[in-house]
Amino acid sequence: MKRPISHSIVAAAWLLCATAAHAQDVRTQAPCSPVIDRTQGNVTVTFSGGCTVGIAPAELATIIDSVLARRAIPPELLDRFETVSRAFGVTDTALTTFFRILGERKVTTEDLDARLREIAARHLTLLKQAEPSSDDDPQVAAIKRDAVAAIAAGDYDRADNLLQRAFDDDLAAAHRARDAVNKALEVANKRSLTAAKTRANIGELNSTRLRYAAAAADFQAAADLVPAGEPLVRSGYLVGLGSAARLAGSYPLAGTALAEALSTRERMLGPEHPDVATSLNMLAVLYHDQGRYAEEEPLLKRALAISEKIPGPEREEVAACLNNLAEAYSAQGRYAEAEPLFKRAVAIDERLFGPEHPKVATDLNNLAGLYHAKGRYAEAESLLRRALAIDEKVLGPEHPDVAADLNNLATTYKDQDRYAEAEPLYNRALAIDEKVLGPEHRVVAIRLSNLAELYRAQGRQAKAEPLQQRALAIHQKALGPDHPAVATNLNNLAMVYLDQGRYAEAEPLLKHALAISEKVLGPEHKDVAVRLNNLAGLYRDQGRYADAEPLYRRALAIQENALGPEHPNTKVIRGNLQTMQEKMARPK
Repeated sequence: MKRPISHSIVAAAWLLCATAAHAQDVRTQAPCSPVIDRTQGNVTVTFSGGCTVGIAPAELATIIDSVLARRAIPPELLDRFETVSRAFGVTDTALTTFFRILGERKVTTEDLDARLREIAARHLTLLKQAEPSSDDDPQVAAIKRDAVAAIAAGDYDRADNLLQRAFDDDLAAAHRARDAVNKALEVANKRSLTAAKTRANIGELNSTRLRYAAAAADFQAAADLVPAGEPLVRSGYLVGLGSAARLAGSYPLAGTALAEALSTRERMLGPEHPDVATSLNMLAVLYHDQGRYAEEEPLLKRALAISEKIPGPEREEVAACLNNLAEAYSAQGRYAEAEPLFKRAVAIDERLFGPEHPKVATDLNNLAGLYHAKGRYAEAESLLRRALAIDEKVLGPEHPDVAADLNNLATTYKDQDRYAEAEPLYNRALAIDEKVLGPEHRVVAIRLSNLAELYRAQGRQAKAEPLQQRALAIHQKALGPDHPAVATNLNNLAMVYLDQGRYAEAEPLLKHALAISEKVLGPEHKDVAVRLNNLAGLYRDQGRYADAEPLYRRALAIQENALGPEHPNTKVIRGNLQTMQEKMARPK
């Protein structure tokens, strides 16, 4: 009997490959200068390759605690604070606001560096975007100059109020102008555009403060204010709406906005324009989050083709697009197509950043994940060891990325039955994340579940059970009762009970996991097939073949449609069904 499918976590990076051409390129003089591309109302912000904050996560956390408590920053960290301020080219008061945002939003330690850079980049972008333009009314222009000064000083509450005043003045003027349509239609449209621009600035401000749901509402309002004759301007605000809605978890809203933006840009700019590549990639990222792999593939192929045609030296964006397309292939079990793309992404990033950069370590992890899925464990192990060495050297031995490397290497050992080598790595990864992220973090739940799966594979169910129970409790508290991760934990805990013949305890957990997956992911998602397979396995073990057979058949149909007839999980389900049918056919 083939082993029922359970979930084990192997991290893979998802990178945003965005391109822009004929855009206004704005650079500051700070060492960590962001590149701000503005095309048709859309804003793309990136820091130059290799830029890091240059301060340890623990030190960032200490500064944040001091800022939230309105205490003076510890003297031993003042030079680090000033170093970061100079690196970003912002005022000390603005940097203090950045730290307050991180603390108020309870950003996890592992995300502090990335979120601090995101806030700094958005801050500098906002300083450029919020400046008054020649289209602004003089009174509104004066308010905006005050708002820019408030933003520069990090006084976002005052900036919010001023931008709201500017928005209200523009909108009121637009409404007054529309009352005199015959005389002022052109003025009304101009004021609507400036009102939309200001509302989008408010959206950028909310995104800077990590308030993604509020930002989505702002971008929606901005898009709705754009006159009918300016579809490209509207598409830029829809891209902002799609990005913010996705980060807020509002997938249907994000999908509608991004699809409209893509359609507009294709129609107005042509199918080969770099802005079309950006829209293709953003929609593909959304589809990947939803497990809609067949739909994301053609989008990623088009985005890659457009990016490769842009003149100039090889760029990081091409490597990111290659990685994304390879991930789409791997998710469908199309490993032969994914492997050369992963390898090419590694080669590009090695040339751009050097062989010992964390970005290269991420690429190595992704390629190792493919080798692991194909059972090429020796090659996967070699890549994971190299990635671990890079991250330990560059990031330090207690960084969350090091914990992810350890987890992936341990999983490779576990799947070769090298349990004695896997266990200390799982335990070390768990210890790092508990220390750095805290004992209730969702990543800790993943580590607990993976360690429990190791114990289960060894037949040590007594040790596996409390770990799976703790992982389930963490995810239920952190994510709510209907999150897909909760379904995975329910499934894995049920498998522990199933191994012990505790069918009465396992069955309701498997049914609950199935219900969550069908509700959140849809009835044709590949995870639904996993849940059906495992519930069918429980019925089969009880001799309840009439209950098991339709579940196996439905699971097989879903899996074949989602991932194809030759995917490893498809073969497992098909084998389970055939084994049961053979048993049913034997004379009693």
